[in-house]
Amino acid sequence: MKKNILYVGATVFLLLITAIIPVNAQLCKKESESLPLYTAIGSSSWMKTYGNPNEDSMLGSIQQTTDGGYITVGFTGPYFGNHDVWLVKIQKNGNMAWEKTFGGSSPDEGWYVRQTSDGGYIIAGVTESFGSSSNENIYLIKTDENGGEEWSKTFGGSGSTNSGSPSVQQTTDGGYIIGGYNGSNACLIKIDASGNKEWEKNFDKSNYHFASAYCVQQTTDGGYIIIGRIGSAIIGSSACLLKTDANGNVLWDKTWEYSDSIRVEGTYVEQTTDGGYIALVNIDKGHGDWYLHGDTWLIKTDTNGNTEWDKIYSRIAGSYVGTSVHQITDGGYIIAGAIQTSAANLGDIFLLKTNSHGKEMWERIYGFLGQAELGLHCEQTSDGGYIIAGTKVAGVLQNKFEPRNLVIKTNANGQVSKAKVKSFDSTFISLLERFPRLSRLLSLFPTFTRLINS
Repeated sequence: MKKNILYVGATVFLLLITAIIPVNAQLCKKESESLPLYTAIGSSSWMKTYGNPNEDSMLGSIQQTTDGGYITVGFTGPYFGNHDVWLVKIQKNGNMAWEKTFGGSSPDEGWYVRQTSDGGYIIAGVTESFGSSSNENIYLIKTDENGGEEWSKTFGGSGSTNSGSPSVQQTTDGGYIIGGYNGSNACLIKIDASGNKEWEKNFDKSNYHFASAYCVQQTTDGGYIIIGRIGSAIIGSSACLLKTDANGNVLWDKTWEYSDSIRVEGTYVEQTTDGGYIALVNIDKGHGDWYLHGDTWLIKTDTNGNTEWDKIYSRIAGSYVGTSVHQITDGGYIIAGAIQTSAANLGDIFLLKTNSHGKEMWERIYGFLGQAELGLHCEQTSDGGYIIAGTKVAGVLQNKFEPRNLVIKTNANGQVSKAKVKSFDSTFISLLERFPRLSRLLSLFPTFTRLINS
């Protein structure tokens, strides 16, 4: 009886609170109860959209630069038309420093960017404007520190139809390693500092078909670690982790499947401080739709790829789609991607913090009413916070597709400063600060925990 009275009382109180909140009030969405819902954290966090607000755009990779700012890449221009690679330099406070576009008369996209040892940038993307194929080719662009193009290269064959989302990293000899898809197989391409190809490896054997390579990194022994997918995204696939020597020769490979799942795909890998690897894998639970029926699988291996532990993050209702994972300074991991909390939810960006064994410490969710959001890349920043690059898609409920870029800078707890949320009601915030249990109660009601873009 007491529990029923408390529940009814809480519901009435929530209704009263609703009456005093402005219609356009912004409420941060929160899943974890380990931290207060609102925290005054000054200018160390922000949420920004760049470029022409009326033009389609997306940002798929981001990195903090040596000056404390950020470099990010994606595309700008009509999504269902001709769009260009878009390189954006952001200042530490979130303001745009400059932007550059690259491309031709057909669709071109940037998917990965890293700052190089000379202070410039290397971009990996795809192009339909240049190269030997009339469809997509891998597109590599080297710029100076101000985004001016120094050289560009394309890679791909006459059979190339889809180069996927290639990644690139500068190697210890000053050259670059590229992981991608050449139209039929996963490929690893090594080039020198001027972009000249030194060698290429295509991973297609009779006993397995490595269909896509989504992420590549050079390892401490001078070789490379690659993650991707074996098999078909339509018929069925398994995640694959592949280790090569410095010349791209395969040393070992590991595959991961999941019972009753049609598609299992590896999306990101990173070498950890103990010499092993942390791998991020997505599971489609047999229904053909990641967003409605997906789980995210975190796998820690030793230096030979043997599993040390693994964790699956799932929801009773809704799904996870992980896009990037990084080991952070405390030895734990930060994961970003998209989360759907219910069938009615269009999808939001999630940020998930774990300890060194994958146990969830906290989770943050960022979204906008009437839009779908996806976090495509996340990294820890020098102040202990996190930077996320992604997209928000408007017009979904009207059967339209209008993507806009989105960059989120958080503090160390994944929170975005309330100073940037201009329409909070001060009385309501005071109530939350005085009664922290109310924050936890509100987190049970999605209506009250939605972040609205006004």
